[in-house]
Amino acid sequence: VPTLNLLKFDQATLSMDQWNLLSNLVHRFDENSGYAFVEHFLEEQKRLPLKLRFKQSSVQHFFISLLSKVQLVFEKNRDCL
Repeated sequence: VPTLNLLKFDQATLSMDQWNLLSNLVHRFDENSGYAFVEHFLEEQKRLPLKLRFKQSSVQHFFISLLSKVQLVFEKNRDCL
């Protein structure tokens, strides 16, 4: 069975520099992934009694924290400066 050389059929139009920029940005998003943060917040809320879940102050704090995490992605990526 012959092996397939994926690079032979690569039709990418991005330059090597553009690929590096894209790779760096994806890496920063992975480093500061909000997934674990969201998961933790939801687990925390599920442990509370129903009447105390998703109060305005906790949801507001959650979104402020989430936005600061997104901001970190761009601050840590020198290419976005």
